[in-house]
Formats: sequence, C-alpha cells, structure tokens
Amino acid sequence: MLISLNNIIDLLYKSVASSNINIFIEHCNRLGMKQIPYVTFGLDSNLPEYENGYRYQFETQGNIPTTLDVLAKKGRILQVGIQLYYKPSLLFSKLKKLYNILSKKLYNIYGHEYPSSLGVIEIINYQDNNTVCYITKTKVNEVEAITVRFGNRDFWG
Repeated sequence: MLISLNNIIDLLYKSVASSNINIFIEHCNRLGMKQIPYVTFGLDSNLPEYENGYRYQFETQGNIPTTLDVLAKKGRILQVGIQLYYKPSLLFSKLKKLYNILSKKLYNIYGHEYPSSLGVIEIINYQDNNTVCYITKTKVNEVEAITVRFGNRDFWG
C-alpha cells in the first residue's frame, strides 16, 4: 500500500507528542509497513536515552522507498522520522521539488522555520510547545535522501 507524504507527515507530527508507542506500532502494521530490525549506525550517541527502536520500510507516493524509525522510552515516542531514498538515476530536481513540498508542509504546521546548514547538508528546524522537528537533504554513497524527524519535547527539552 502506498502512503501519501501528506498523510505520513500528519501521522508523525500528531503521534510524536501524544501516542502510546504500542498504538503507533499497531497503526504502522495496519498501514502495511514492513517491520525490519532496528539497527543503530552509531549516530544515536547524540540522542536522549531510549529503551526501544523500531524500523519500518514502505513506499510512498511515486514508489519512493522510505524508512521509518521510531525510538521509544517509557512506552511513549521519543522520536519518529522518515528517510526517503532516491536512486542516482533519478533527477536531482525531483528531490529538490519534494524537499520544497515537505518543507512547505512543515512550515504550514509550525508557522516558522530556522534554516541552517552543516557543510553540504541543508537543514531546516521547526518547533512548537510539544515537538521539535527538522528536515535535511543529503547525498550519501551516491544515494540522495530526504530525512524528516520529529522529537517529543518531553524528552528533548
């Protein structure tokens, strides 16, 4: 089942600050996402302590391979996010167009944004009373990716 980007962003934003992790996992399973083992790549050292990690794979509109990661603590969502992958054969303009659509959606949710960069990585940060969020556009090992992550402010401060 293809899941629209609009629906997945709404689901992640609404779930991160309010959803019980078990309810969220059940929802992912109902949507037909394929659960795979959560594997840390050594990038978790900058995160608040968490108890469980979950990873799902699915395709979103345009048959874009997407990974969803969820970190949980005390039965709640600490952080949830997606990463959309583009094969090198696809045009960069498609990635840029999708990045612009997603960043506009996030701006509409939050009402403000805080752009920055880290080398060649473009980052836009967002926040409200309950959540923090960022979107990045990167290229790693010849694969282009967009990452959107939402954090629960109860854990992120």
